[in-house]
Amino acid sequence: MLKKVAIYLISGAVMAGVASCNSGTSSTVISSEASSEVAVTAFSLKANENILSSLDSVYFSIDLNNARIFNADSLPKGTDISRMLVNITTGYVSKAELRFKNINLRDTVIDYDSDNTTDSIDFAAGPVTLHLVALDGTTTRDYSIEINVHTIVSDTLMWQPEARRNLPSTLSAPEAQKTVKSGETYVCMTTESGNVSIATAQDPAGQWDSQSVTLSFNPDVDELAATDEALFILSDNGDLYQSTDLGETWTDCSTSWYHITGAYGSTLLGIEYDGTKYNNVTYPATISTPVSDRFPVKGNSELVIYTSEWSDNPVALMIGGRSAAGSKLYDTWAYDGSQWANLTRTHPIAADGMTLLPYYLVKTSDTNWRVTKQSILMAIGGQMSNGKNNEIVYVSKDLGFNWAEADSLMQLPEFLTPVNMAQVFVHDVKFTDSDASTQSRATDCWTALPRKQVPRWWVDPMAVVNSRAVAPITSWEVPFIYMFGGYDNEGKLVDSIWRSTITTLAFKPLQ
Repeated sequence: MLKKVAIYLISGAVMAGVASCNSGTSSTVISSEASSEVAVTAFSLKANENILSSLDSVYFSIDLNNARIFNADSLPKGTDISRMLVNITTGYVSKAELRFKNINLRDTVIDYDSDNTTDSIDFAAGPVTLHLVALDGTTTRDYSIEINVHTIVSDTLMWQPEARRNLPSTLSAPEAQKTVKSGETYVCMTTESGNVSIATAQDPAGQWDSQSVTLSFNPDVDELAATDEALFILSDNGDLYQSTDLGETWTDCSTSWYHITGAYGSTLLGIEYDGTKYNNVTYPATISTPVSDRFPVKGNSELVIYTSEWSDNPVALMIGGRSAAGSKLYDTWAYDGSQWANLTRTHPIAADGMTLLPYYLVKTSDTNWRVTKQSILMAIGGQMSNGKNNEIVYVSKDLGFNWAEADSLMQLPEFLTPVNMAQVFVHDVKFTDSDASTQSRATDCWTALPRKQVPRWWVDPMAVVNSRAVAPITSWEVPFIYMFGGYDNEGKLVDSIWRSTITTLAFKPLQ
């Protein structure tokens, strides 16, 4: 409420920046250098179900140093902010005016009185100015009040920052590559004219240990896979080999496969061709069942493993590939440790060599307007039926049952070559305030690339320092994406690791 009482009653004036931090407030003061007489100590919107549910719970930050009031978590796209009623608590002032332009861009001034506030405020034409005058008639302060509204759907995110480096290898011009993760170690195999290199690292952004390796067979690099306990690969004639020392030595498994589908725990899943039909097989077990008509016998994505409270066993998911008849597929398949099931309801484009990525969208609650992460699957790249690589990113919010084209800001940057048969990993990086400012954690072998222009509504994360917590956040985990290699439209290996994250996920978390 506005406080209009005699100045002698406030000789022990309210100190600037004192604001409630209990969970019931809808604003927090984040700076306290302004005069207490013209300080705003609380701000909220009044409830209006005709505009938006829980409108009075929208969370606002009050920056006293910069005289700015704003909601860091933008309202959903399309929210009408042209007729808002507000609640404001200030110091002891003699005048409080809200100044703005109405729908006709005409200058409008409203005298604010918290005991009789029935005039709506139009925020649609830009920030509203709150003009405060202290009881002394001299001390004044103008606050800019902003209501941020998404110009795109609330869970649309932006790729940023971007960087790249060459694939780790002892070879000067690799022709084929595949990268897998064995335990906590990343393993990148590259080949060139019969020569083989294997590189390992604990952190894909850090230093890689590369060495040349001599093999007793010709490896089909695209068939490299890793279980919890070992690496596996097929030779160019289909013989299965195993390594328990990260690729330095290999032993013959005395079995031949057509394709390695992927790894499920300590079990290897694959396809066997007996001369007449294709079968699903496992190693070291001996389960063998005929493949379904729409099951991929080659070119499926890498497996993504999910665990949940609704299933006793982890579930492995994959997408795309080629059928036994040679057609491109769009199906999502799930494996529960004993059998495969087709989950497809709505689907992305049919392609083989797609990349399947578990990641996140940012979801804004319509109850308390706080931002949370929502787990999703992303399908990237792959070679389509016309022989060209798919350029569209698809998203599934329900573990692959339904797919939709991702919003424009989630599509890959223009400079990233569309590929098939790339591998993608998500690796958490610990960030601090300085990291969030520079967005730089790469070593010298990485090259920074141009960033997309951030939309005007995007709030600078480092300006949002509000807090309800006992101790401030000083570090947080950021899930970085690392995309390895892949083949371009001419079938040439792209000698790159692309490194990126989604902008919002690099922001310092709100407390």
